[in-house]
Amino acid sequence: MTFKKGDFLTINYTGKNAEDGQVFDTTLRETAEKEKVLDEKKEYKPLNLILGENEVLPGLEKTLESMKVGEKKKVELLPKEAFGERDSKLVSLVPLKEFKKRKMEPFPGLVVDLNGQVGKVQTVSGGRVRVDFNHPLAGKTVQFEVKVEKQITEKKEKIMALVNKFFPDLKEKDWKLEGKTLQIKQEIQQEHEKVIQKIVEKHFTKNLPVEKVLIAKEFKKTKKDEKKETEKNEKKPKKG
Repeated sequence: MTFKKGDFLTINYTGKNAEDGQVFDTTLRETAEKEKVLDEKKEYKPLNLILGENEVLPGLEKTLESMKVGEKKKVELLPKEAFGERDSKLVSLVPLKEFKKRKMEPFPGLVVDLNGQVGKVQTVSGGRVRVDFNHPLAGKTVQFEVKVEKQITEKKEKIMALVNKFFPDLKEKDWKLEGKTLQIKQEIQQEHEKVIQKIVEKHFTKNLPVEKVLIAKEFKKTKKDEKKETEKNEKKPKKG
């Protein structure tokens, strides 16, 4: 039995650069330790995904569709199936003053985030900094070792998989399904409301037997809101 788009799977995988064998991603802590790429801030655990939702690389998703539960496979992906070819248009010259504004001292090899774009500094010359915004593995052939641990078929398990993915701090008592309406009690910051709405529309109502999702919102003040309130109070004329 093979899988199709819309199926919920649980997988473990390890991705390597085919050129030098360097591990760039894994769900297995023991592998990360062995390959000396362990990140203590990362939680190593199997990945729950929905086929057809572009949650993994195109070539890896295509491989998963032809696998079975319990099967383990090694696959090599060309750049077009993985992180794409390198694009010279994504290499830019950025004025040094842009780094100074952010109190940054650029040097070759520094990874930077400029207006939401992540890139690596290549050279620093005079008042200009050459930054490569291509993915670090763009143009590279990569290898994956992947295993399908299970297929999630039960309705409750599917809901749990999505809840754990997008609301990891939510406890089971904080959600319930009544008919085709899923109710979630979640404290969110108001600035994140639109993002959560998109997640709900794209994943919950599309991939579950759910027609409506109700989120009991408890809006929490952001630091930005608290700062504005403090500034407003400080500007108020003092009595007496």
